[in-house]
Amino acid sequence: MDLTPREELDRRIAALQERMGTLSWDAVLIMLRADLFYFAGTAQNGVLVIPAEGDPILLIQKSVTRARQESPLDHIHPMRSISRFGETLSGIREMRFGTVGLEMDVVPAAVYLRLARQYPDTTWVDASVPVRELRMVKSSHEILRMRNAAAQLREMFDRVPEFLGVGIRELDVSVRLEAMLRKLGHQGTIRMHKWNSDSHYGPVSSGPTALYPHAFDGPVGTQGLYAAVPQGAGIRKIRPNEPVMIDFVSGYGGYHIDETRIYSLGPVAPELLEAHEFALTILRRIEDRLTPGALCSDIYEEIATDVNDHPLAPYFMGHGDNRVRFLGHGVGLELDELPVIAPRFEIALQPGMTIAVEPKVFLPDLGGVGVENTYLITEGGFEKLTTNPEEITIC
Repeated sequence: MDLTPREELDRRIAALQERMGTLSWDAVLIMLRADLFYFAGTAQNGVLVIPAEGDPILLIQKSVTRARQESPLDHIHPMRSISRFGETLSGIREMRFGTVGLEMDVVPAAVYLRLARQYPDTTWVDASVPVRELRMVKSSHEILRMRNAAAQLREMFDRVPEFLGVGIRELDVSVRLEAMLRKLGHQGTIRMHKWNSDSHYGPVSSGPTALYPHAFDGPVGTQGLYAAVPQGAGIRKIRPNEPVMIDFVSGYGGYHIDETRIYSLGPVAPELLEAHEFALTILRRIEDRLTPGALCSDIYEEIATDVNDHPLAPYFMGHGDNRVRFLGHGVGLELDELPVIAPRFEIALQPGMTIAVEPKVFLPDLGGVGVENTYLITEGGFEKLTTNPEEITIC
């Protein structure tokens, strides 16, 4: 099993404790599964108590046995329920709980209220931003897992032409690609941070399906099979001379890579070729700005200035209800991490950040074109982790 080394966890915990010291917090409680894995090396159900000083304590509801197998932390104990959290913790170690951080952007209100009843004199603060900011910058351990995830997509996209054909349903293409990824080691799930967000491996959207309205916080239209689960491929049959947009996410060891490529059974309309070249031009301009110290908000505004005067501006990054106001997003243990290349995200790029950049154009009645690459920010600029050809592949 792929386990996280102790020194990796110690470094992450120490970094959070240093941040807690500057904020005068007494402790942070970690409950989100991705954060639990990040700090404890296990995704079992429980609470990780990280004090401002001293060793963390991991309280597990289920499974304690597996948590002890996966996590190298010294203090792992059973806990019956969150309602018994205070009682369980006090039986292990007395801690000061004057000001305590919670992942308030995702912790359910019911859990917060149970904790507040147990600690009525505690001041509860939002720890989500410090935690997410720590996770922005990836270690060599994390980057290796992302490289492995990128290798899954590299092979999958190379083989897409084998699965396309006139009259084949989007769903049938998606099923074969999903099966291939699983055989290549895909973890089988995509984690999202945003509340009430589900994610599938990604859409296979042919022709105008790429403009189908949807609730997902992204520009690519996706019909899915059911109103109850409005994502993933639908049953539309692929036709000749139309773009097939495949926007897939791989997963290895908990870490994700995001990539989009375009295919077509025969030449696409000249308008689509022009739109795709426009998207690639924008991608090159974004790449020129992917350097340490660049502010994400500045990158967005500079590119928006380039786009706004172009005839394709109304179709850039979605059309109609699907338009989004970002150009890229962090990826890692979750698909929607920091930083985000968008307005008001005054976050400076740093070496070790991993960002998916996705300039795309969606033309009514014709379909979507463009690309998405995942980049690693380096000391000298960036490294492209997704290396499949960026031009439209004609099958």
